[in-house]
Amino acid sequence: MLNNKLVFLLKTFTVRELKQFEKYVNSSFFNENETLCRLLALIYRAAPEFRQAPLSKQEAWSVMELKGAYNDLKYRRYISDLVRLCEGFMSYKVYQKHEIRARQNLLISLNERSVDKYFENYLKQARRSLAQQPLRDAGFYYDQFILDHEYNHYVEMKFERTKETQIEQALQNIDIFYLVHKLSGWCAILNFQKVTGRSHEIFLMEEILEHLKKKSYDHVPAIAIYYQILMTFTEEGGEPAFEKLVRLLKEHSHQFRHSEARKMYIYAQNYCLRKINSGATEYLEALFDLYKNALEKQVLLENNVLSPWSFKNIVTTALRLQQFDWVDEFIRTWYRKLAPAFRDNAYNYNRANLFFYRKEYPKVLVQLQRVELNDIFYSLDGRAMLLKTYYELGEVEALLALTESFRLFLRRNRHISDIHKTNYLNLIRYVRRLIKLDKHDRLKISRLEQAVNQTKKVADLGWLNEKINAKTTGSLA
Repeated sequence: MLNNKLVFLLKTFTVRELKQFEKYVNSSFFNENETLCRLLALIYRAAPEFRQAPLSKQEAWSVMELKGAYNDLKYRRYISDLVRLCEGFMSYKVYQKHEIRARQNLLISLNERSVDKYFENYLKQARRSLAQQPLRDAGFYYDQFILDHEYNHYVEMKFERTKETQIEQALQNIDIFYLVHKLSGWCAILNFQKVTGRSHEIFLMEEILEHLKKKSYDHVPAIAIYYQILMTFTEEGGEPAFEKLVRLLKEHSHQFRHSEARKMYIYAQNYCLRKINSGATEYLEALFDLYKNALEKQVLLENNVLSPWSFKNIVTTALRLQQFDWVDEFIRTWYRKLAPAFRDNAYNYNRANLFFYRKEYPKVLVQLQRVELNDIFYSLDGRAMLLKTYYELGEVEALLALTESFRLFLRRNRHISDIHKTNYLNLIRYVRRLIKLDKHDRLKISRLEQAVNQTKKVADLGWLNEKINAKTTGSLA
């Protein structure tokens, strides 16, 4: 009885929504089939928490007092009809959340019925309601377009040539809506390319970029922000684009839905991460400030859940700035915001990272044993941390064995982007050279240092340079 789409959907409902849905089904406006009312009541009674199925379909048929012997086809049709009611209820709940949609639909209906007497008054109310809502995302401009479009349709229906239309305004609003979504999508694709290395062709992007270079959209925060994000992916944008992006986020992030503001902050953080990974460690402070600001605004949370990747990046950034006490408190406090499926893994990995920075290397080995390396980034960073720990402990044989297995893993895994492969392969290569260097061979040490600094594309470049400098002290580490 519980193994069907209906119960799967009902499991997602809150207690309040379950009660509302029962009223919805019992309303003759939405449903005239009393059998469906009895079926839903039976489902609620038989399994209020939807975890057990005390009644079979045949027993349900009997309890519902349906005439005749059990008919599986009819029973499945009843369930199917309830599913459609459930889907209608879910759609209605979304509709209820958007007052402006109701006003737009009312205007459409007034236009269709030629009720001119009330149209303009309701249009003014709709415009006032839309102007008062705080969001200025793409949806805001689409809603403006719908209102403009219905007004233009209203004017056309009246055949009054002297009455001014708002066609230009409507086109401007739909253009802004289009540009925001186009830029947002392009940023998402470029970010995806940085991770996977796959290239994509974007229709009309050259023309759009040329237009944006000629016309300023600083008065439209959504376009201005996504344009600066886009510029951070290009050589011509770089640092000026990043600085403007940070300023725009501080000024306008409250004008976007929580999920979109979160995405914008992540783009800014990713720019810092790319710069840091290429050797520009001065971006650590900027990144840490972004994280703290985002945590304060709680924009990094999605449905009150913190991403394990954001969690790891925050910890790593703070550790590189020697903020050990802050990290210790952060891990203990914020790991509860991680999804249960990721919580233990993220906690163990990041505790291991804290032990590493505190130079408590035996604890690192113990903590890493608790980390499941099933995610590609945990797998890469976990292996890199283990490699560095073996180096710090002077475990040369274990280190050399790990470099071989790590290298094979990188070369065989097609899901790792070229830039990540390059960074980790260079780390392996230079650590192997470093471990074999004699402390008295200053020439080879100098050549290695020069090679590393010229390459820069090395995972954890700061740690590697520190170990090269420490080679002259006479210790392995």
